[in-house]
Amino acid sequence: MDKVLDFFKKKKPWSEYKDLILDYYLKPYLDKVARIGKPIIVVDCFAGPGKFGDGKSGSPLIISENLSRLYKRGVNVLGFYVEKNPILYRELVNNTKNASIPIIVRKGRFKEHINEIIDFAKTHTTFVYLDPIKPTHLHFNDLESVYSQLLSGQSIETLVNFMSTGFLRAVWGQKTIQENEGIFNKNHPRVLYWNQIAGGDYWQNIAFDNSKSQKERTDKLAKGYGDQLKRWFKYVLPYPIREKYEHEFPKYHLVFGTMSVSPKTGQ
Repeated sequence: MDKVLDFFKKKKPWSEYKDLILDYYLKPYLDKVARIGKPIIVVDCFAGPGKFGDGKSGSPLIISENLSRLYKRGVNVLGFYVEKNPILYRELVNNTKNASIPIIVRKGRFKEHINEIIDFAKTHTTFVYLDPIKPTHLHFNDLESVYSQLLSGQSIETLVNFMSTGFLRAVWGQKTIQENEGIFNKNHPRVLYWNQIAGGDYWQNIAFDNSKSQKERTDKLAKGYGDQLKRWFKYVLPYPIREKYEHEFPKYHLVFGTMSVSPKTGQ
């Protein structure tokens, strides 16, 4: 738990970059979906404290600021923020108490509030942001029941922080456990567990393909994750986030999922 709290003491460069993309995307997205005429909800499933120890805004405040533009124009908006860590939850409540828009702050794992999110998705244009601290915190099908609302014509988009690098490092570290006399055991409980996180077994051939560089495997893994999201979304884009722009190896990938084209281009 201490490591989780330490993470929010100071905003890291890759978090700056990630939040820059979130902010950059929300502006045209919200302007576009406001024209639909339905209420809008943005769900932050791993909200954190809302603000870092150095005073910089986290995702809930960035989301609230973007929603406030529409709220001032009379658009019905709602920020829905979930945090499981009790200390971070208290900070989140305090850091969002003066929000200029309607918000709901929930304590616990977002899966505990999934039915409430589903109910909102039935009546609201919905954007779901998933930014876990560890790859094990998010299983691929956790949002299946929300994404399935697309089948009834609802408007839903998602932005997922797929921790591609952390995923690979974890399975590499457990490779010997998952082997039996040097043969990879695809039915080992740990292998099946990682299947749930990745959304399939495609990762196995990618992770242990020594003919590819680590960067190639990381990018290919992110593409594989995006391909799994195509079960629900017509357009998917994995985008690498690096500690510094000039670095070759990404910290993780942001993966967009949408049924429409870029709100920036309108094409």
